[in-house]
Amino acid sequence: MSTEHGGHDCLALVEWYFGDINYVTDRWIQQKITKNDGWLSTAEFLTHDHMASLQMTVEQLFDACKSSEVVSFSDDGSLIQRRSPTPTLTPFVDVNTVHVTGIPVDRDPMLQDLRATVRPARVVVRRTKEGEWRGSAWVEFDTASRAADAAAAGLTCCGEPLTVTPKPAYMLAQMAKRGDAAGRAILGDEPVEEMDYISGTILDVSNIGNDPECTREVLAIEFAKFGKISFISYGRGNPSAEIRYADVDIANKVAELTNGKLELGGQIVSARVLPPDEEARYFVSILERSRTKKARGKR
Repeated sequence: MSTEHGGHDCLALVEWYFGDINYVTDRWIQQKITKNDGWLSTAEFLTHDHMASLQMTVEQLFDACKSSEVVSFSDDGSLIQRRSPTPTLTPFVDVNTVHVTGIPVDRDPMLQDLRATVRPARVVVRRTKEGEWRGSAWVEFDTASRAADAAAAGLTCCGEPLTVTPKPAYMLAQMAKRGDAAGRAILGDEPVEEMDYISGTILDVSNIGNDPECTREVLAIEFAKFGKISFISYGRGNPSAEIRYADVDIANKVAELTNGKLELGGQIVSARVLPPDEEARYFVSILERSRTKKARGKR
């Protein structure tokens, strides 16, 4: 049994997984804890990613981490959880953020070194839909100038050069690569006019993941497959969206086809048609915003 991993001991590795950088974006951990009120089976955790290479027993892990200020265990050591509340994953400030590639598979020491030497505001590792490591990360700084400096000068971590791209430039390149022009064409640039709204057309979509590449245009492409869309209310990084269809009953059909089945932003979403009381409040809020914009435009 080895308690060493890439120069970092078992405690450091466990605290990395449950720490602010990794915990909130680790899909495997998040999927497990949502089923058990925030707790994770210690035995299962020992099979996760780099933890498996330690070849430790539950008892050995408990002994190595019982003094941790980041994690705690159940009385018998069979369950492990993060001590402090889950940090809020707020949307990135695009101009403060860079996209970094060149991070090797043995990423944990490198990311810890990156945080220690560069001192960004936040580092979020990027994963595939299956939760596997992509080899890249978002690095957000406290100011736009620091992000620009990092992109211009480049970053070196653990002696290895990293490829750094400003987030706005990276996103534009990805949108062009994915053909997001199709999504923009679906939505159009015309302002939403005040109109007679049709009941039964609002689809409420929740549990959208916080992948920065999940944009309003991406939602347009996905949901226009089912019928003509009148409007989408969504901001990148938000966990929910409202999609208004042009025809009655389309929303019901889409809810049946996507609820618990469609993945957006790296998570399986929930979809439902707004009931009459919520729909009425939604329409009122739309009308109020429309009138407010018109009033401001006349000043």
